[in-house]
Amino acid sequence: MKILVVQESDWVRRCPHQNHHLMERLSRKGHEARVIDYEIMWKEHKNKEII
Repeated sequence: MKILVVQESDWVRRCPHQNHHLMERLSRKGHEARVIDYEIMWKEHKNKEII
């Protein structure tokens, strides 16, 4: 199964490990997991660069 996860998080400050571990376990069972992550406070950032 191909899985796409889109999440709004701050990996450095909030560490969403539960989602990370779930995707890791599913990939070990043969599933293909991709994650799109963007800044949690993206609307409030003055510098709104894509990359």
